Amino acid sequence: MGGKGLRRWFNSARNGQRPVFLAAIWLCAALVAVVLLVGGWKLILGALAPASSEQEIQGPPVPIAETPAPSILTLRSLELVDEYPLYVMHYYGEYRTSAQVPETMPGAACSIFAALGDPDNLIYGRNFDWEPSVAMLLYTYPSDGYASISMVNLGFLGFDWDEAQDLLSLGEEELSVLHWTPFIPIDGMNEAGLAVATAAVPSSEDRTDPTHPSIGSLHIMREMLDYAATVDEAIAVMEQFTILFDGGPPVHYLIGDATGRAVVVEFGTGQRHEIPNDQPWHMATNFLLESVGEDPMSQCNRYRTIAEELEAVEGILSSDEGMDLLERVSQEGTQWSAIYEISNLTLHVVMGQEYDEVHTFPLESVDP
Repeated sequence: MGGKGLRRWFNSARNGQRPVFLAAIWLCAALVAVVLLVGGWKLILGALAPASSEQEIQGPPVPIAETPAPSILTLRSLELVDEYPLYVMHYYGEYRTSAQVPETMPGAACSIFAALGDPDNLIYGRNFDWEPSVAMLLYTYPSDGYASISMVNLGFLGFDWDEAQDLLSLGEEELSVLHWTPFIPIDGMNEAGLAVATAAVPSSEDRTDPTHPSIGSLHIMREMLDYAATVDEAIAVMEQFTILFDGGPPVHYLIGDATGRAVVVEFGTGQRHEIPNDQPWHMATNFLLESVGEDPMSQCNRYRTIAEELEAVEGILSSDEGMDLLERVSQEGTQWSAIYEISNLTLHVVMGQEYDEVHTFPLESVDP
């Protein structure tokens, strides 16, 4: 019935058909009451009833807990593995920065060697001889470079011996300085099989090219571990920088790779000087090879012991034999002894001259 028909019916009912008119009025009133009653109950029930599944879908999504930032994941990975102590930490995310961590290092004596006589079992050994040190084994996984493991002395970041005995009790703010650890390796190895370490020497000054960017004497090892697979590539990395030795003692470097090559790099005269291996082994302690010519054996008893052993075995040592050699040349201040298996990408570490307790760590090439 259209609008005109409805008005015609209403007028006729009003003018002559009163019963019908009254019935229509009552019918309309009843319909209005029902609508109001039903609508009111719907409003009440809607307020009391839980939201329907359709409403949940249409409403705002429930927030999902966000993954912690890489910096937080890094600190949460901190783990104590030796009471000496030795900590392990995995560095998540990127650590590149234009700032340089201060490097303050007291004097020290160290022994380093590369035993490269067996192509299937190349090893690299080092004693870190220092004052009492809190050690960290650091895993790094740069997105644009090689994964690596490296040993770090947390004393260089200001942790004293007593404080650092229980880092796990410290809060994230107190531990935030650990984000500098990639830039102060003492020794390390990357997934390409490049190994590098330092030893203190009487003098070092890099004057090769003062126009190059400056970098600390430990920080340069991070660049090598991240971007060099061979001895030649490591030297090419060094050529990009001017190395600063004023934050600690002068040092030289022993670099070895998976091809069986090794080189000692020194800066005693102000210029970079490279002494490659002419035998399937190489070594360094705490004097400048470039300054002693053909008579290195008389300079250091530890150097002579290592040289005689490696010559006797023609540069072939197992990891156990390498650790035994490090024990023989250890000193009262030996903080850790490390054997890097270049061929197997594995590290063996002894803390505090406890040579009956060896910790073994594989180098994962993928960020876990």
